[in-house]
This record gives sequence, C-alpha cells and structure tokens, in this order.
Amino acid sequence: MLFIQPIPPFLFSTAFWDYIYEADLSLAKTLAGFMRSYCLLIRHEADFRLATSPDLNLIPRLPDGPGSELEITFERFVAFMAQVQHLDDAHVSPRYAYGFIRLSKLNSLSFLFFGRFAYFQVHRQLSTYVASFMAPVVTLFVVLSSVLSCMQVALAAQSTTAVSLSPVFATVSNTFAIVVSIVAAVGVGLVVVLVVWVEMRNLVIFSLSLFRRRTEQARIVQEGSMVW
Repeated sequence: MLFIQPIPPFLFSTAFWDYIYEADLSLAKTLAGFMRSYCLLIRHEADFRLATSPDLNLIPRLPDGPGSELEITFERFVAFMAQVQHLDDAHVSPRYAYGFIRLSKLNSLSFLFFGRFAYFQVHRQLSTYVASFMAPVVTLFVVLSSVLSCMQVALAAQSTTAVSLSPVFATVSNTFAIVVSIVAAVGVGLVVVLVVWVEMRNLVIFSLSLFRRRTEQARIVQEGSMVW
C-alpha cells in the first residue's frame, strides 16, 4: 500500500518559492524534496495522465481568473519540475535523502519508536489485524517443531543402539523442549491477551464516543429549548 500526497496548487507558484526561501529555509528544503520525489514518480507522459486522472487527482488545476481553471499540461509540468529534478541532497530536507519506509515495516517499528502498536491503522477488523502477525508466529512454530522432531529422532536412535547416550546432548534436548513449550504457551497467552485488550479498548472508545455524542446532543437540545 502506497500513500501519495497530492501536490498543493501553491507549489506551482514562483512567487511562493521566492517567499518561502526567504521566510523559512528549512520548510523550503522540505517542499523541494517533496517536489523532487514527484520527478521519480512521474517519468513518462503515461504517468502524468494517471496522476491527473479524476480518480487520483494528484496534480491540481490552477486558478486562472474568476470562475476558471488552468490545466497543467505535461509540457508545462516537465518545464516546471526541471527546476527541482537535479537538486542534490544538500538542497533538500534530510528526510528525502533516503528511500521511503514501507508502511508494514513502519507499523512493526512504531511500538519501539512511538510507543503505539501501529503508526497508521490499515486493518479495520480484528481478524485481519491478528492475521497480519500470525504468519511469522506460525513460521517460528514450524521451525521449532522441526528442531524438536530432529532431537527426538536422535534421542530415540541413540537409546536403541549400543552407543552410550551423550549427557550433554540429552540435557540440551530436554532444556530446549522445555523452553519451546514455555515460549509456545506464552505466545498463545499473548495472542489471547491481545485480542481481549483490543476488544475491550474498542468497547471503551465506543462507549466514551457514544457518551460524548449523547451529552453534546443533550446540551444542544437544552440550549435550543432555552433559546426558544
């Protein structure tokens, strides 16, 4: 999923760029980096037509007198963007000196950096939210199960032969089996706690929102009655 911010109409104004470079150089570098990113998004006329389609409308129409609009053609767009196309990283904000972070990775790291479970919510249902992190859990479970199966086979083979059983291997296998059992139990418990916490959180948010709405409606009705 890719979120693209449309270009505001004022960024096509030369007067605005002259002003912003004098008023706030940091903001000017941020806007220059934003415009430079469009040079990478729109490389051909087909990209330009897609960006100006009514479904996306990433490139706006400019006001051209009272009640009229000026359509930006591909030639005008290329001529204007040539001013920022070859800007190096020193002339743009540092945030545009590197590639963009995928939303899935940003959501995964949001708890460490922002203290919340998601930077931007893309799951509107609990089932899809739980399913988003079940794949790595299932993969880890399969890997651990395979390791445990190998250890079990090795222990069974040594116990049925004349070769003496290695005490170190037996201790490691026993400890690993206990650790995996604890991790599996804790993982299942965390999933259950997470599901219950999300459901309770949604219930509390819904209840508070409903209470505020009813309180606001009652206040409006009371004020209307007093005015009447």
